[in-house]
Amino acid sequence: MKGIKKHYPLIIALVIFFLVLVIELLRAFHKDDGHFIYALDDVYIHMAIAKNFAKYGVWGVHKYGFTSATSSPLWTFLIALAYIIFGINDFTPFILNTLLSVTIIIYLYRLLKKYTTNQIFILFTLLAIIFFTPFISIIFSGQEHLMQLLSVILFSFISTQILISDGNNYKNHLLLFLTSAFVTGSRYEGAALVLIVAALFLIRKKFIYSAIIILGGATPIVIYGLFSLSNGGYFLPNSVILKGKNISFTTFI
Repeated sequence: MKGIKKHYPLIIALVIFFLVLVIELLRAFHKDDGHFIYALDDVYIHMAIAKNFAKYGVWGVHKYGFTSATSSPLWTFLIALAYIIFGINDFTPFILNTLLSVTIIIYLYRLLKKYTTNQIFILFTLLAIIFFTPFISIIFSGQEHLMQLLSVILFSFISTQILISDGNNYKNHLLLFLTSAFVTGSRYEGAALVLIVAALFLIRKKFIYSAIIILGGATPIVIYGLFSLSNGGYFLPNSVILKGKNISFTTFI
């Protein structure tokens, strides 16, 4: 009972979170005639690649060849890993996002506890995150954005703590390397955040930290790029390359 009273903001927030999630899940089944369907086709691309990688060892939308169609290789690999362990299931991205959501809520609760003892403030902050952000909607999207959010929160908090401190140790080096790699592995767009934080460390003349951040952020991109090149693809995923192109529809006329 003492533990429940001590952590009641977290317990209430999680109970309400799961209650809303179940209600929305039932509504989704009702609207889709008993079927579970994701709103975007992107998640089905992730699942197709994950399925073929899990079953045939082929990173592609079909089992006959390589396809570099994801700018979030870590998310696709996570789905593939779940398929290998638990079997292929359409619910996998939804379940992974649910677990990520719980992790985010718990981690934010721990952060809030560091800076305030006001339990009511903590409770309403957690509820605001659940109700006033597209938290629940993103779970149903099946996309990697909650993993990206978790990576950004971890990287931002850890790098800020190290940036304002005077310590210099291997634990901090490892933390910065892993979290910066987590950011870009979750989504290539995270490279912008990694470069900004690395620049801040550079300004503070923490050159080793800055180099470690750049190295960590570059690692997933380089590994996937070399993997793609070895399979006949481009260094960058097709989706990233297309974002940098101006497509003229006159080409198709």
